[in-house]
Amino acid sequence: MKAYNRKYAALALGISVTMLVVFKVLYPFPNLVYDSYFYVQAAVFNWPVNAWPIGYSRFLRLLGFFSHSPLLFVCVQYLLLELSCLFFFFTWRYFFRPGKIITAVLFALLFVNPLLLITCNFLQSDALFISLSILWASQLCWIICRPRPYMIVTHAILLALAFTVRYNALYYPLIGALAFLLSRQRLWLKLAGIGLPLLLTAAFVVYTAGQVAAITGEKQFSPMGGWKLANNAIYVYPYITPVEKQLVPARLWPLDSVIRQYFLKPCGDDPAGLNKMDFAYGGYYTFVPCSPLVLYMRKVYGREEDHINTQGWMAVGSVYQEYGTWFMRQYPLAYAQHFMAPNLFRYLKPVPEIFEEKGSFHLDERFGGGVVGEWLGLNTLSVSQFRINLWLRVLGPFPALFSIVHLLFVLGMAGFAFSGGFRNVKKPFSVCLLMMAALWLVDLIFSLSSSGIVLRYEIFMVVIESAFGLYFLEYAYKHLDRPVLAK
Repeated sequence: MKAYNRKYAALALGISVTMLVVFKVLYPFPNLVYDSYFYVQAAVFNWPVNAWPIGYSRFLRLLGFFSHSPLLFVCVQYLLLELSCLFFFFTWRYFFRPGKIITAVLFALLFVNPLLLITCNFLQSDALFISLSILWASQLCWIICRPRPYMIVTHAILLALAFTVRYNALYYPLIGALAFLLSRQRLWLKLAGIGLPLLLTAAFVVYTAGQVAAITGEKQFSPMGGWKLANNAIYVYPYITPVEKQLVPARLWPLDSVIRQYFLKPCGDDPAGLNKMDFAYGGYYTFVPCSPLVLYMRKVYGREEDHINTQGWMAVGSVYQEYGTWFMRQYPLAYAQHFMAPNLFRYLKPVPEIFEEKGSFHLDERFGGGVVGEWLGLNTLSVSQFRINLWLRVLGPFPALFSIVHLLFVLGMAGFAFSGGFRNVKKPFSVCLLMMAALWLVDLIFSLSSSGIVLRYEIFMVVIESAFGLYFLEYAYKHLDRPVLAK
């Protein structure tokens, strides 16, 4: 096993370096999108809090002590991602002993995959979050199958770091707690494993809320989360009858009035354009200038510049959170029908979103391109049209590929269960497989209910689905002709 691991590690390293060199020859500049400018500015000015979680900006600032070269940022992101994939790959092989064919398939998906390179070329939190999440998921397997006391600390650190990078890790403590409860170790170790991540994340929440309060005068953890909740509610708003809309609490009337006026005369040439944006991105009302959320902010706090880390922008987050939370509780069936159901289609075939934005190949002065360009030592991000077209062609198959992975994972898991896999595979490995199934299910529910679903948000779970989906399919293929249950 060790000799095979060394061969796989050497092969993965050789392929990764070769792909990185070729990729950077073709695309020497990093890609910058809307979020990127604020991540970088938060690193430049050392903001204590940002519209997005501050962890990625701290990561950029840490690397900035050594160099501001964009090449360094991209290479470190890619190195971390590939090392996390390698650790996951070895963990998967060590515990589940897959066959040669599916081992080779997963190896190719992890290390001969241009999508991972493309992800790392963006100055965005995605690559770092995916790396931390893959390491965290790998750690779950070790906690269940081969627990050691030091894993209490490493698991807590990985979970806390992921949470500071993206709030999608909100459900990670639940899965981590389940892993410790199912592990074979002493009760006090289980309790420590459950409690330490909660302590670290709670400390981060308290710190962030305090920093936001210093700006807005009101404690709130995630202003961006409030905008997202209100954004989700507005998608459902047109399907609520006028009589029901009268139930809005009095304190939310001013915001509801702006939303109601918006739907009397939506921005854009026609509603069809809006629906298209709705299906494609799921975050339309958060960013479009004529959104009722933007209009309300300007109505209350005056017109703002494009810079979003301001007192007015953050202050409305608490109102938006209250409105979105109230709306979901008031109309759960309408929310499920008109937000979660369309989200399912986005989940099954996610759109490339920022990966296909041609604007990411150019510096945008509207969002602080001058400051960002100076810190990164960039005057331009100019890339030829031929290379942009090549980029888009490479990306083309991935939405369909993700759909196939989702389908094969579900079919494989069903086949594994039907052939008695969860009963026949020895513990604790069967427990680990159930843990991965639980992770997939919780992530699916979280994504459908609260998240804007795009290609980059699914990469982590597609890695998990690919590995365990292949294992499920291989097991089902070998055992479907045998008795379903073993005595």
